[in-house]
Amino acid sequence: MEKVWIYTISIITAIAIIIGITALNFIPSDQNPDTNPDQDPATLTEIAQIRDDGQVMRVQVHNNIAFVLDTDGSYPGGLMAIDISDPYTPTHIGYYYDTGALLEFVIQGDLAYVANMFNGLEILDISDLESITRIGHYLPGETVYDLKVAGDLVFLGAASRGLEIVDVSDPTNPVMVSSTSLSGLGIKLELVDDVCYITDHVSSYTNIEAYDLSNPVSPQYLGGYIVYNVDFFNLHINDNVLYASDHGSSGDVFILDIENPSAIGKLAQFDTGGTAYGTYVQDNIAYFTDYDKGLLLVDISDLNNPVLIESHDDGGAGQGVFVVGEFIYFANRNDGLEILRYS
Repeated sequence: MEKVWIYTISIITAIAIIIGITALNFIPSDQNPDTNPDQDPATLTEIAQIRDDGQVMRVQVHNNIAFVLDTDGSYPGGLMAIDISDPYTPTHIGYYYDTGALLEFVIQGDLAYVANMFNGLEILDISDLESITRIGHYLPGETVYDLKVAGDLVFLGAASRGLEIVDVSDPTNPVMVSSTSLSGLGIKLELVDDVCYITDHVSSYTNIEAYDLSNPVSPQYLGGYIVYNVDFFNLHINDNVLYASDHGSSGDVFILDIENPSAIGKLAQFDTGGTAYGTYVQDNIAYFTDYDKGLLLVDISDLNNPVLIESHDDGGAGQGVFVVGEFIYFANRNDGLEILRYS
């Protein structure tokens, strides 16, 4: 009888030890050492696509409308309005195209300002999206590559005419305010406060120049940023940082400190793996588009050390991008407008 009790106690003790060891080694899933607690669990998923036979180059979202530029004039080319109230089922509403090649645009209230490469500045009434009409036109006599709008002024990247400023207080009758020649061709530009940053294409390279716009009649040169053999193209500014795509030799995105426009300095240079094109920044993520690599999401919480998070490439050629919350609107050239969700 005594042996039975000894064996029973031994078995109970062994079970207790096993349970104890198991308990000591159990780690809740949120404390699993193989899981990085700081890792972003978000995933990138394409949820919709709307395409035609053209080349979708730019996209901006205002309210529940995605405005898209298609350089092909055939229906529904030009400036297109797309209903994205349900981003899973985008639908065409209307479009505008007359002639030329539409390259850039800005939406301001019921007006759209469009840079038409061969037909100057076009001002469109978009109050009725099913019937967009032109109400104003300004022809500088030179190729127009880009534009930005601030109040009643439109700023043009106007090739050999450099930086051209136009008064649009009467949108039906735009009037030139000034024209500032550069050493080369004025191509792409960005504005922040009273400063304009414009790319100046000079022969084998394109530099970036900064101008004080406090007196728009006579913009004053503040400084520049030059890297020879680099062809700076699209610019994007966020929080005193300028993102400049090189669509030349490196294909990289240059991340520049512009807190002092007279002393622009490089923070980092990010290799997209192809040829960088456009940029959009939201929170600590930069959304880079690339001709060859599609769309790249990059962590810029440390501007000196940008890190790739995720990418999307299913063909096409990355052009413009616009982000609203968790939805990404990606102009993917011949693949049309792609809508992705990052959540």
